[in-house]
This record gives sequence, C-alpha cells and structure tokens, in this order.
Amino acid sequence: MIKKVLITGITGFVGSHLADFILENHPEVQIVGLVRWRSPKENIKHCLGKITLCQGDLVDLSSLQSMLEKHRPDVIFHLAAQSYVDFSFQAPIATLQSNVIGTANLLEAVKKLKLGSGYDPVVHICSSSEVYGQVKEGETPIKEENPFRPASPYAVSKVAEDMLGLQYWLSWKIRTIRTRLFTHSVSKWTPIILRDSISGLIDIKYISEIRSPLKRGGYLSGTLLKDGTQVWDLNRNSMEVWNDGNWIKIKHISCHPINGVKMLEVACRGGVIDATDNHSLIDESGMEVKAGELKIGNKIKLTFFPKIEITSVNEEVAWLYGFFVAEGCVSGGRMHIDNKDESKLKKAQNILIKNLAIDSKIIPGEGGVYRLYLRKPFYIAKRFYQDCYAVDKNKKIPQIILNADKKSKLAFLSGYNDGDGDLRNKVKSKFYRFKTKSPILALGICFIIETALNCKYRIIVEHRDEKRYFEIRCLSQLKTNRGRHLLKGDNDIVKITELQYSGEVWDLETENHWFHAGIGGNIVHNTGPRRGEVFVESTFAKQIAEIEAGLKDPVVKVGNLESIRTFLDVKDAVRAYWILPEKCTPGEVYNVGGVETMTVKEMLQKLLALSTVKDIRVEQDPERLRPSDVTLQIPCTDKFKKETGWEAEIKFDDTLKDILNYWRNYLSK
Repeated sequence: MIKKVLITGITGFVGSHLADFILENHPEVQIVGLVRWRSPKENIKHCLGKITLCQGDLVDLSSLQSMLEKHRPDVIFHLAAQSYVDFSFQAPIATLQSNVIGTANLLEAVKKLKLGSGYDPVVHICSSSEVYGQVKEGETPIKEENPFRPASPYAVSKVAEDMLGLQYWLSWKIRTIRTRLFTHSVSKWTPIILRDSISGLIDIKYISEIRSPLKRGGYLSGTLLKDGTQVWDLNRNSMEVWNDGNWIKIKHISCHPINGVKMLEVACRGGVIDATDNHSLIDESGMEVKAGELKIGNKIKLTFFPKIEITSVNEEVAWLYGFFVAEGCVSGGRMHIDNKDESKLKKAQNILIKNLAIDSKIIPGEGGVYRLYLRKPFYIAKRFYQDCYAVDKNKKIPQIILNADKKSKLAFLSGYNDGDGDLRNKVKSKFYRFKTKSPILALGICFIIETALNCKYRIIVEHRDEKRYFEIRCLSQLKTNRGRHLLKGDNDIVKITELQYSGEVWDLETENHWFHAGIGGNIVHNTGPRRGEVFVESTFAKQIAEIEAGLKDPVVKVGNLESIRTFLDVKDAVRAYWILPEKCTPGEVYNVGGVETMTVKEMLQKLLALSTVKDIRVEQDPERLRPSDVTLQIPCTDKFKKETGWEAEIKFDDTLKDILNYWRNYLSK
C-alpha cells in the first residue's frame, strides 16, 4: 500500500496535475515534492498546505540522498526535466546535464540507501515518445521494441534517461518502471451573485441573464461555434462574480445544448446546485469533483456571503417591497396585493400613500382573502415589476434591498415574513421559515438571513407535482443552545436528484476557475491547464488568446505542421502514472498515449475553430522549425492496457478548450 510519494518536478505541468490527482482521489497519501528554490509555484499554490516541499537540485547527489533518507517515499515519480525540445537545440549541454545527470544522481541516491539500509522504493522514470524520433513507414503503431532514432538533444537525453532506468534495474535491482508518454456546466436557472466593479453594486441574477442566446450587436454579441456552443467575451466588462470569500473577474460566459448529459440537483443543508453530471463542484478540501461522481454523505465546499451596505431604503418602503414579493402581483400593467389579514393590507395602503403618493383601495375577495388594488398604477407597477421579477417570471429580491443597510434588509424580511413566513411557529424568534418555488428568491432570502439576521439557514427541497419548492429555515436567532445540533454537517450532501431538463446549459470562466452558484453557499469549478507556451498545442493557444485580447495581429506563427502525433490529456496521463507502481513490472517499459491521432496542422485547425476571432492567418516562422523533427508519433499502448486496464477517457477537443481557456485567463491578469 502506498503511504508516501515523492514527485520531482511537482511545480511543472504533469507534476502539479499528479499532485492534484492524488490529493483528490487518495487523500491519505502523503506527498513530498522536490523543488528548486527559484521554481515558480503558481501551479501548486492552491495545495501548498497539503503537501511537503523540499528544496534541492537533481545535480546535487548529497542533497538528494539526505532528502530520500529523511522522507523514504514508497514511490518516486521522477517527472523533473528540461522538457522543451526547441530549447534543447540551443542548450544541448544544459539539457543533458538536467535530464541525464539528474536522473543518474536520483538513481544513485536510491542505490546507496538500498545497499546501506534496504530502502527499496518503486522509481517511475518518465521518458518520452521523442525517443522513437523519425519513425519509418510500417513501424506504426509504435511498440516498445521499436528502434530509437532521437531527432533532438532532448530526445537523446530521454534515451539516456530511459536506459539508465533499465541499467539500474539490471545491475542493482532498483525497481524502476519506465513510461514513454505520447503528446499529451450548470442549469440556465442557476442564480449567481454579481457585482459591478465600478459602482460596487451587487445583484442576484440567473446565470443565463448575463447574455441572451443569439443576441446581436456590440462586442458582447457572442460567437457561435460549430458544436453549437455560444461564447461571450466579458474581458472588457466590469462584471464580477462572488467566489470563495471574494469577488472575481468574469472573463467569458458560454452556453451550449445539454447534449445527452444528466442534470443533477445536488443538495446539502447549506446549499443546492443544479449541475450537469460532468460539471465539477468543489469538495471540502478544495479539490474539484464531477457532480456525477458525488455520493450522499460527501462533503462539498460552501462559502459565506458578502456583506454589502451601499444604499439606504425607507424602512416602510422596504417592508412594502417584502410584502409585495410575498403576496403581490403585477400583470397587464395592473398591480395588486392579496392577504387574509386586512390590517396588513391597510398598512401597505398607508405606506403607498405616505411614501409614494399612490392611492389604493381594499376589497374583499373569495375565501376570506382581501385584495389591495392600486389606482392608476402606471409607473409604480412597472417599477415593482422590474425590481421584483426575474426573467422566468418568478419573484426576486430587489437590487436596492440587496445593497441596503442592515435595517432596510431586516425591514424587507419582516414584510416578506408577514406575507409568506411561518407565523405560527413554536419558537420564540421572529423569523422561522420561508417557502418559495423561485430559485433566485431562495438565494436572496439565504443572503439576507446570513448577512442581516446574522444566523445560519437550512435549505430543504421538496419535489411535488413536477415542481420544486425551497424551504429556508432560520436555525437560531436566540442566544441559546437550541438548534445547535443543526449547525453541524451543513455541507454534507443529503440528496442527489436527476432532473428533467432540456435546452442549453451555461458556464462562466473566471480568473481562478471558481465561482459561487446556486442556492446557499455552493462553489463550482471550471478548469484550465498549466502547460508552458513552448508546447505545440499551448503555443498556438497562447497566440490565439493574444489575438482575442487585442495584443497581437491576427496571425499565428507556426513551425512544422506535417508531423503526425497522438494526443493525450494530462489528467489521463497522471491517472496512468498512479496505476503503474502497483500493476506494472519493475524493469519494464510501457508506452502511454491517447487514441486521437492527427497532424499538427489538423490540431491547429481545431484550435482556430474555438477562437472568438475569425480569419486568423497562419504563417510559417523559420525560427520555429527544428533542425530535425519527429515524424509518426502513433503509439501502441496494448502492453500497458493489458497489465493495468487503463484507457484514455478525456476527449482531445475538451483538452484544447481547456488550454485555450487557460491562456485567456492568464493574459487577463
């Protein structure tokens, strides 16, 4: 059983993803990372408190030996390398020193400890498909026995690294395993909390309200992609979304048909979110997890709400707003409020005449219900409709109340409570529970309960007659221990329900890939890769992102576009790496690769199709041409699949979207 691992190159592209994979899927495993003191930690900053970092250098044998003797990991994932092929032509000696001498030092340190104390870890040597180099016709798919024909100093260093792993197994029975790696949303009725970064005013809207599908005109009109996805660029907009305790810039918003995935309602006591089964939420430890993989009892991450007090509303008018949201209606330009308690309607009548100079009358109706009619409603009916109705014709809390001081918010809640609250509750506190079918109103009620009433809430979802009702309970406003037991486990998932849903689903891209969504404190995730810009997919994506941001002319500079490669997503790669220590044979070598094969030109065309800018030109840059290049990079992975059962799962189109979104986000900072 693996208890502790060492990852060399943990700050890099693959190493950081491997650390994420282990933290998410095997949190009991201790992770030690070898880093050089000057290495940037951007890729691992989100997990620094969960891993142990050791400063050192692979060219320093004594420091490696001391570090291994101290930590004694069960498995060493050796991923550190000078991994840029083009750079290796400019600096071949530095490449050989880093990749060959560094690997030899690591293996030598393990050997010394094994001979001295019996320490015997599994050492994963991460080689590369570049070792096969210029593959001949008839040699594809490439098997592990294929001849080496390295076409760059980098590839030569990887051949040496590969053979060092074999030699230390044959000579000293160091348990090396070598791999040769080949190139590797939410419901539209999901409410979110938005802020205008200029005015500071907040609002609660459905995610689909930010942009309307197929809206025309202006730089926010959106771009329709071939797969039906529509993307809007919000980089020049002042809109921010609430995140995990702070505001975060929205970069893009997108929508696309649901296309065969399931819509799930994930409910815990402190939050309810509707998300497709392939959309990621954030768990309690801060790791992303797909909604379809969640189970009852899992803990998800919840955040608190922002406290905003910019506006001030007359408390009587605030009460009227709350009473109207509970019991009022605007239809056909007319406005009325219904209630069985005539005294409350008289209170509303007095507020209308005193504060708004609006005349009204009260008439009895059926079933003991009284109705307050506004005479000549005109502009006031329009104002209340705009303030209190969402696009789905459900009620919402007016923006002026959301931004108001505490007294105004409590006055609104009092009015809403008088209209739709549970006034017969047995607890002594004024507010007990509210029920609504409006998701956007439910989020607003949670917001006011937490920020103005300063108490916890509990959300209960009821499905009845193909409709949903959200009950929000105020847990305790008294200085007693009553209800304290309910404060526990507010982030435990209590129910997962598949919803009947059609139409489009929506997603945001933010600067840190997280945003708050749904009713309560839920945090959801959108991901991006961390690949350096010199890799072929990433250098193209970076140039396209620069063009979209207006930072360069609409020209992508390229090198050799005719090389044929098989691509693999890094998340699939690190999943393969985790399997190999327990299922693969020491001393052996395995090809690890994807199933999607194409020329570099075809890959570039896919990226260009994702761009929001059309008519981008492609020009060959002599500086990007290698003195010699690989040819057919098409792997045979049968050996690895047979021993482990591993299969690539992530579509390359999704990988390209992640890479492009990453560079869009990076350039916005």
